[in-house]
Amino acid sequence: MKKLIFSIALAALSLGVITAQEEVFTAKLKKEEVPQAITIAIEKDFPGLIASGFKTIPAEFVDGTFLLASSNNKPDRYDTYQVEMKGPRYNAEATYDSMGKLISARESYKNTPLPVPVERAVKRDNPGWTASQDHELLTINRDDQQKAYYRVGLTKGNEKMWVTYDAHGNETKTGKEHRMHHM
Repeated sequence: MKKLIFSIALAALSLGVITAQEEVFTAKLKKEEVPQAITIAIEKDFPGLIASGFKTIPAEFVDGTFLLASSNNKPDRYDTYQVEMKGPRYNAEATYDSMGKLISARESYKNTPLPVPVERAVKRDNPGWTASQDHELLTINRDDQQKAYYRVGLTKGNEKMWVTYDAHGNETKTGKEHRMHHM
């Protein structure tokens, strides 16, 4: 149970769900301070991308509760690493454990078509809305199962909303995020 809570909290942190104090709880690292298992995993998981930044996410469990370590209480070894990557087709941010196992990733694509099942579902479920060619691919690994979600921006007049679908074209339970924007 502790491992599941830890994985969910780390996935939420790396995907931007927990953002208020993210910078307070990360520490920048040099490439040579990152375990080799992670640098090998990056090359395998994100071919063609160049790692542009490394951070740690100090975390621990206290009485069964996930806590981020304070900046003045740095451990000697870190269990979780966040990597920023850049490439010609897309950029990515990924979270790995110290063994090089991918916990979660957010890939930002520009002018790239969605997978056909997702594109069809977005059009079917959102008549009158125009989908952007830019989208995010969110990947979460939990219990050795990888799940992919596509987050797509839609516009209609002055309105903008984000929708999230799984790889099969099913809208997620999170629903739609509506926002009005001013011209």
